[in-house]
Amino acid sequence: MNTSLDYHGKYHDYSADVPATQYPVERYSPSRNLFDFHSWGLTSPPPNLGFGLISNDKMGLADFNASVTYNTNEHTTGFETGFSYNRFYPVLSFGAADQNRSLTFLNGGENWNERTASAGFYVPLNLSHGYYSTGLSIGVGMETISRAGGGLLPLTYGLAFSRTRNSSPRDLAPWWGQFIQFNYRQTAWANNYTANYLLADGRFAPPGLARHRSIVLESGYERQTGNYYFLSQLLFPRGYDAVIGPNITRPSGNYEVPLFYPDFAISQLLYIKRVSSNVFYGYGKVTGTQFRSTGVEPLFDANLLRFPFTFRFGVRYAYLLDYRSSRVQPFLAFGW
Repeated sequence: MNTSLDYHGKYHDYSADVPATQYPVERYSPSRNLFDFHSWGLTSPPPNLGFGLISNDKMGLADFNASVTYNTNEHTTGFETGFSYNRFYPVLSFGAADQNRSLTFLNGGENWNERTASAGFYVPLNLSHGYYSTGLSIGVGMETISRAGGGLLPLTYGLAFSRTRNSSPRDLAPWWGQFIQFNYRQTAWANNYTANYLLADGRFAPPGLARHRSIVLESGYERQTGNYYFLSQLLFPRGYDAVIGPNITRPSGNYEVPLFYPDFAISQLLYIKRVSSNVFYGYGKVTGTQFRSTGVEPLFDANLLRFPFTFRFGVRYAYLLDYRSSRVQPFLAFGW
């Protein structure tokens, strides 16, 4: 075969068609371009589910969101903002919230509204290696909480560790996925209210019995003392209305199986790309009282209004073992 230069035919020099426009060069000011709102969507997972506007500047120096929140444990709404400045190390974080609160105890309840402002810092470490994405975050923060009759100023210490193996889009959970978090809060200043809080939570995903199936095991413990209760970070056993108490223990297990991929669209309003089913068992214990449930959840992975984020929603059938009754309810899932 002839491969010499004269073998090739005539060609068009498209570089001559490129306009020689000279654009002005200006110094970029990061401080004047910290906010760049680019999308809306879910900003925080349950139990304090957030949905709102998201901003990330082009240099990756600042993250901001403003969200409407719904607490799935207390069934209350609120509004919160969060801002983090990443130019320095550690990362600086700030936040503010206006939240309705509604606690249900074993022998009563309490409702109020509170306002919170927070500031702190955290150190994000990327420990990824090979097939695994690994991260460790350690942080310290301070809050001021105001409510009718007084308030308090707690200090917060937190640690979060995650390790997930790279997986395919068909996997319902990352193989050998691991997530562990610890959180401790103590009252540094009290105005009629005091509180002490401890959280230990872990979530693990060993491989399922076949490809793309998932097993998710979770266990959590939460302890609260004092005359003020923080928002619980544990999801209550499915089917029950959440109950708060000084001590909460909550292990659970899921087994999820993909059923089919319908590739079904309704114009540009809705696109359903996967249907799966989840069988679960949940156990909760609040100051000696048990809350056990089991059931099944059909799940749909879908995109709404051509939004790139995939929503997971479904219908839950839960049998409440301790009440000997059943409950059917819609729900929105977040992550694995």
